[in-house]
Amino acid sequence: MQENLFQIIMRDFAVTSTYLTVFILCAISIGMIRRSKKIVSSITGLAVYLFTFGVYTFFTSIHFLYQGISNASIEFIGNATWISGIIFFTYAMEQDQAVFGERKPFVTLFCLIFTLVSIPLGITLGMGYLAFIGLAVAIVYVTQAYLDRILELETARAKFPQIWFVLGFMLSGFANFIVAFDYSVLFFVIKNILVLVGVIFLYVSWWYIPSSEDLNWLFDLNRLLVVDAEASLPMVDFTFRQIELPNGGDEKAPDSILVAGAMSGINNLIGEILADKSGLDEIQHGSRTILFHRRAAFTCILITERSIPEMKYRLEKFALELEKRYRDELAGYQGNIDPFRNADNLVREVFS
Repeated sequence: MQENLFQIIMRDFAVTSTYLTVFILCAISIGMIRRSKKIVSSITGLAVYLFTFGVYTFFTSIHFLYQGISNASIEFIGNATWISGIIFFTYAMEQDQAVFGERKPFVTLFCLIFTLVSIPLGITLGMGYLAFIGLAVAIVYVTQAYLDRILELETARAKFPQIWFVLGFMLSGFANFIVAFDYSVLFFVIKNILVLVGVIFLYVSWWYIPSSEDLNWLFDLNRLLVVDAEASLPMVDFTFRQIELPNGGDEKAPDSILVAGAMSGINNLIGEILADKSGLDEIQHGSRTILFHRRAAFTCILITERSIPEMKYRLEKFALELEKRYRDELAGYQGNIDPFRNADNLVREVFS
């Protein structure tokens, strides 16, 4: 009687954990889609992956939870849905990696071809899981390539919990193969718990990943000025790119002395109005954003298309490096900018 009662409790727990897993997967995916700004992005890709994984979990568990119901077509629906979600996930990840230039979805193409070949082959050999082996390799490859691109950002490298992200992917994806060792209620429950833990790790760590737009931050940089703190004279003036005009020419950068004086004047004027001696950190005007970072001897002014944390981090890093490498030149500065001619190399080093 005790054994039968234990079995009943475990089966009830298996049913509960399965529905809880499906509910959490679907709820997380819907929330991610609602917060996504693009139809096809890494966020929507993961959302579709999790949603289809939830559908797969439900349909492939029916015959185990309700032993009276056993139908191969039901499992086929679950498998086909998750496979579709995996292929869309790889496509979305490749699209997000294309922000620096044209990139063809080779991994997605591999997934499609491998799926079409492996499904009939797996059915013939009695290896229904064959398709998932190749797709798992594709997921690992495209995700690692995406992370390599993401971790080029200093802010992402400092904050992104890469270990938890990888662990979450492994637990949520490969936990399904646990039941292959022991197709019992206990292992079924363990599988659901591992999937839940993995999805939570994955979801939490994903929000530390910058958007694809943030990966494009280099193209939003316009100009960097380093201005003397006392006389407001430009010590360094670096233009990141020329702006093309409709007639085919280039927009000439305004004189650095005029720009430096104007920026310093605006900064001091608003500081006086607000009675704030620390000055401004950021100004938005039209389609331009101006970032400030102050040191004792100079002020760095970065003109950009928009403001993101990565730009502020790089600007601060540049200021600290400039102060460190040109300490003697800054201490004896009297208007001569010749000692700072090579500062352009430092700009390229930091903003790259």
